[in-house]
Amino acid sequence: VRFNNCLKIGFGLCVSLSVALGAYTTTVFAIMAIYSKTALGMGLQSEYNQFFDACAPYRLSGFRSFLGAILTYNISWILSLILNYEGERRWWMALPAIIVGIVGLYHYNNIIGLAGTFLYS
Repeated sequence: VRFNNCLKIGFGLCVSLSVALGAYTTTVFAIMAIYSKTALGMGLQSEYNQFFDACAPYRLSGFRSFLGAILTYNISWILSLILNYEGERRWWMALPAIIVGIVGLYHYNNIIGLAGTFLYS
C-alpha cells in the first residue's frame, strides 16, 4: 500500500510538471515566433537580429522546459502503467514503455550533441 501511495504521488507530480512545462514551452516559443515573424514581415531585419539575440536565455529556458516535459511525460506514462496493473503483470506492462523511454532518451541526447557540434560550435 505504501509503495502504491508513493507511486501515486510520483505520478501526480510528473503529470503536473509535464503539463506546466509543456505549457511554458509552448507559450515561450509561440510568443517569440509571433514577434519574430512580425519583425521579418515588416522588413525589420536588424531589429529581428537584436530581438533574436536578446531572447537567447528564453530559448534556452524553453528548450530545457521542453526536455523536462518529455521526461516527466515518459515517467508519468510508466507510472500509470504500473499503477493500473497488479502483481507481476504491472512490470510486464511497463517494460515496453521503459525500453522505449530509455532508447528515446539516448536518441534525444545524441541529437542534442549533434546540434552542439554542428550548430553551436
